[in-house]
Amino acid sequence: MFGLRKITTAIIALVAVFGTTNASIDEHVVKSLTAETFDKALSDSKSGALIKFFAPWCGYCKNMAADFKMLSESYEKVSGILVAEVNCDDNKDLCGRFKVTGYPSLLWFANGPSSKPQRYTGPRVAEDMSGFIFENTGLKGITKAEKKFSQVLDDEDFDLKVIDNEKNVLVEFMAPWCGFCKALAPIYEKLAFAFLREENISIAQINAAEHLSIASRFNVAGYPTIYMFKAGDKEHPVLFKGENNIEELTAFVNGLAGANRTTKGDLNEAAGRTLSLDKIASKFASATDDDKAKLAAEIDSEVAKLGKGDDKMIKFYSIVAKKIKQNADFIANESKRLNSLLTSKNVSKKLIDSIKSRLNIISVFSGTFTSLDELNDKLAKKLETLIDHSGNDSDEVIIKSSKLIENGKEVQEDEEKEKPKEEKKEEQPKIEKKEEQPKEEKKEEQPKVEKEEQPKKEKKEEQPKEEKKEEQPKKEEQPKEEKKEEQPKVEKEEQPKEEKKEEKPKVEKKEEQPKVEKEEQPKKEKKEEQPKEEKKEEQPKVEKEEQPKKEKKEEQPKEEKKEEQPKEEKKEDDSDKKREEL
Repeated sequence: MFGLRKITTAIIALVAVFGTTNASIDEHVVKSLTAETFDKALSDSKSGALIKFFAPWCGYCKNMAADFKMLSESYEKVSGILVAEVNCDDNKDLCGRFKVTGYPSLLWFANGPSSKPQRYTGPRVAEDMSGFIFENTGLKGITKAEKKFSQVLDDEDFDLKVIDNEKNVLVEFMAPWCGFCKALAPIYEKLAFAFLREENISIAQINAAEHLSIASRFNVAGYPTIYMFKAGDKEHPVLFKGENNIEELTAFVNGLAGANRTTKGDLNEAAGRTLSLDKIASKFASATDDDKAKLAAEIDSEVAKLGKGDDKMIKFYSIVAKKIKQNADFIANESKRLNSLLTSKNVSKKLIDSIKSRLNIISVFSGTFTSLDELNDKLAKKLETLIDHSGNDSDEVIIKSSKLIENGKEVQEDEEKEKPKEEKKEEQPKIEKKEEQPKEEKKEEQPKVEKEEQPKKEKKEEQPKEEKKEEQPKKEEQPKEEKKEEQPKVEKEEQPKEEKKEEKPKVEKKEEQPKVEKEEQPKKEKKEEQPKEEKKEEQPKVEKEEQPKKEKKEEQPKEEKKEEQPKEEKKEDDSDKKREEL
């Protein structure tokens, strides 16, 4: 425990150590001209003036704002050169005077407001605009070395500085040619400066256009893209979806990293405070002297429970509670003293943080404070508007949907595997039906053949040939019509009597014909078929004639008759040919 004198001594020592090392970002503001100030400002710029005529809603104007600001800053201390801007929404008459019809319009006035301006049409980049001024005046801008507070990452050190550590790291994925990145650049440096004293927070950026492997790794599709890699959860970076301004970026970092910084880098009113101790300390303002003693004991007990010996702000609760018991004016006197130190120019930022935290705790004892619950709720609501929940949800949806798709494919494949089995089961009866159908056809054909006995054998012999099976129904369906058409021609040339005999067996289904007639019928039928088949091959015809006879005579063991029969058939064929010639 240490008293107020020791605290004051420590503060003085810190001032001596840090001196005037109060780092800050100089904020340059481009000079804005109006109708009232325009002529005088240009008259004072003896060497020339480059004026930007813009509209605040213009996207191109926003894109070039950062470069124009750099140009203005570089010529701020160059005598005789003016780099300024005119808001045409507020100064329509002034913009109309110079016939400004589009934004942004950059006009170069070489000899004051009365001279005819020259339109600048080059790239809207600080280097090119500075080169334009140099060509017209021979004067160069003064560029000071800009100190960067943000870390610059690359492929080699990205994992080391972002993933493989216990820090909360904010990373901007940018491209040097991106206009929005240029506009964000000074804001991002201010943000880095604001959290410069937070040891567990790092503000960094990477040229995603150059290091494409890192950009693709985190699905960076546009610039700038800002992710927070939280300590302990680096695998799920949080995407920033707020406006690219210092207020929302600061709230985003505070909410995710547990910091309490303002946009200027100072601590806010929640810094240094502990919720459980606040609940006890807030009762001091209305407590009696006896109650204050009890409350002081409760604070000591709570500090011991928290057990954070290295946290001086927790111990400061106990110090204040004891001092209040000793001196009722302690809070007022100490607050005045600490506030006077804050306004001192010789106080470092680190010491200011310590003073601000003490003032926050004292305000709780005095009753002039905003509860931590209220402050945390406010920050949580703000944070909800800055986090891109759709990014996390969409990732989960993509993962889930991909699983569903994969499962769907597996289900479809299983179904397809099952379907062929079912189809085979269904196809098998179909094949059986197909096999049965020809049997039924044969059954239907057989009764017709039974009447003629011999064609049965022919069909049996022809069955092994699949082509003939297909041709047979055609011969059965068409022969009647073909015979009707072909027979009359044969009747005139051949014997009409024999044709009548052919018709008789068809009509007389019940009558049994003698063997001779049965023998003649296949011959005559073959003769009728011969003119059709003779053109192709004559030999198979003889085989066909031989086959039925052989089948008939299979019952007879004699083979000599088999050889004689074809000779007789040949004789009959010769006689038939002679008859045809007659």
